[in-house]
Amino acid sequence: MSISSNLYAEKVFAEHPIVLWPLDDSVDYVSLISEDQRDFSGDTWQISGGTASLNYSLNSPFDDSHTTEFNTTGTDVVVSSADLIDQYLSSRLKSITVGFYAYEEVDLEIQDKVVDSFTISITYDSAGQPYFDNDTVASTTLSAKSANIWHYYAATFELPDEEIISIDAVALPETGQPTIFELSNHGLIENDRILLTTTGYLPRGFNEEVVYYVKVIDNNRFNLSLSPEGDPIEATLEGFITPKLVLVKNIDISIRANLLEESDATFYLNGFSVGQWAEEFQENSLGNHLSSLPNVGLGLQYSAVESSAYGLSDSKAYYVANNNELLAKNTNMPMVFGSKSLTSITGDTRGNPSVIFPGNGLLNSSGQYRTYTLETWLRISA
Repeated sequence: MSISSNLYAEKVFAEHPIVLWPLDDSVDYVSLISEDQRDFSGDTWQISGGTASLNYSLNSPFDDSHTTEFNTTGTDVVVSSADLIDQYLSSRLKSITVGFYAYEEVDLEIQDKVVDSFTISITYDSAGQPYFDNDTVASTTLSAKSANIWHYYAATFELPDEEIISIDAVALPETGQPTIFELSNHGLIENDRILLTTTGYLPRGFNEEVVYYVKVIDNNRFNLSLSPEGDPIEATLEGFITPKLVLVKNIDISIRANLLEESDATFYLNGFSVGQWAEEFQENSLGNHLSSLPNVGLGLQYSAVESSAYGLSDSKAYYVANNNELLAKNTNMPMVFGSKSLTSITGDTRGNPSVIFPGNGLLNSSGQYRTYTLETWLRISA
């Protein structure tokens, strides 16, 4: 991939390096929704007070993203999605931001606007769970701005502390049998997602910060697997401390267009985004979607955003993420003249890398008889 606006990369590339990554990618936050979920007329959303359809004729802030046209039927329009966010959110990023662009279509000779305000609401949900019942509902109302022009609206919500529940016991299974966890009247259902945490050691075969799926045995016992269809895990149980549970809760999101009066009206939504620590980027970015890391042995909870090398090389580097938290992201503050951005690296709690580059023989037996030079600009803030 060639990036012609990066003058610094062009200068370095003229020296014919083996490979060069300018790290000028738009890597700022992890999008917690897919592009399909930005279509408010689709099956993901329930609508009251109006109708919704896709519109491809209106120039939008994000032309490559869905724009939804809403036609009211005289009352406030509410779009809501139960369990829209069903991923484990980073416990270090304590907030979530919901944003979108809105456009009101109004005849200004008759009225200034028809939508008085937008109300954004979230519900941090664990319906039917006897142990994990600390649900949170929060909302923010934002006054609508002038009509016939796109305006951006966003609200940031603080997430509650994780609820941590003690397990009664971990049963010692027979050899070749899956590990059994015991919790009286646990209330968990098949494929509920949980994490394990402890002040000591987990049973060997289990790890912290990994999402596991519940396999219910009865009201008091369950196994865990690594996928909804996966087999229950068998662990070695020597020398561990009985762990505790953290339930992965779903998040419901709704947007309400509060009308000034009961009337027929038309408005549009575009660029819907949801992310953690994303508020400084969302007005101009829809975020990044994560893909699997190559087999580098970091662990199941790690994924990445790919970065293409400069020029025609197909060599890939990776911005690493741990449970939807980017451990490396780019900001518009270049360190070197001619470059577009700076890559900010956050330390991982397990000491794993934040950015991964192919070595091409560097520090590897395949290049043991060659001389290599690794060059980068680095600034350390302490």
